[in-house]
Amino acid sequence: MKLKKIFFPFSHITDRQTHAMLSFFPEFDYLSLESDLDGQGAVVLFHERGRIHPLFPEPEEMQTIERTSSQYLEWADMHRGNESNLKTLWTDIPYLKDDMDVAGIKSRLLNPQADENDDPEAFPWQKALLFLKMARICDAQHDSINQRLNTIDQARDDLITVLRGDGALFSKLPESAAEETDPGDRMTAERIMFWAGYMAYKRVWERENTPPLFVTTSPAVFESLEANCKDVINPLDIKQIKVHENECENQNQWHHQLNQHIVRAIEGNECRETDLPRVDDECELMAQLKLGLFSGDKINRCFNIKAEQIPVCLVRLK
Repeated sequence: MKLKKIFFPFSHITDRQTHAMLSFFPEFDYLSLESDLDGQGAVVLFHERGRIHPLFPEPEEMQTIERTSSQYLEWADMHRGNESNLKTLWTDIPYLKDDMDVAGIKSRLLNPQADENDDPEAFPWQKALLFLKMARICDAQHDSINQRLNTIDQARDDLITVLRGDGALFSKLPESAAEETDPGDRMTAERIMFWAGYMAYKRVWERENTPPLFVTTSPAVFESLEANCKDVINPLDIKQIKVHENECENQNQWHHQLNQHIVRAIEGNECRETDLPRVDDECELMAQLKLGLFSGDKINRCFNIKAEQIPVCLVRLK
């Protein structure tokens, strides 16, 4: 059985997250909230190679969210330095509409009320996409800052290397201050709820005979699911596992073998760590792999999946 892998619950993916995903899996899908992939680094490269498959909202949905998020950012920029007032006015998530201008957004924040035309039974896809879009902007900004800090750190390290010569004058170099943080630490529950809700609303996984394998690089996301599920089984929990680097000639076979073991674990067959395919060449990286089988009404409603168990995988590079 071939499992569809879906990266979640983020719509911005860093180069390091991309590297981690492709170190474990030959390909994966992810929700993209950009009209195209221009300027998205490694995503463009591996999309062209058929390894990353972006899922885009409908053009009409994107136009609505692009317009609304731009209006919100403009409003926020106008009120920069007035954060305390904004927090006072902010009750939950603003009910921003696609036909509202900046003045309308300000008015709605000042006088929050439900729209009389809202259908209480309908999934609030505009609210979900707006949240995911704003989260994407936030994550992209953090990623850009980290990249710039890494560039500065690299230039500093190169300079120190030249200055110290044989190393007699300097000891160990200081560690980089721009280590990648976990974006899932910020508004974890909301990220999961709105991402899963929108993807279920679009019936992304109804096309499959079996639930997809949901894959995250965020320990915070995985821990949140563990804390909020009625029952979870971890058939695989490996703190240290060797994986092949991308472009390694042995990677394809290793991917195939790993997929078979994950499928066996999901089907309930015993899968010991010692049974996993080994990496014994010089092209290796250390990583973490954790597979959880989640069940319970809460997670089934969140993902709108009726399966008894929902497989979620955590992958990280060390």
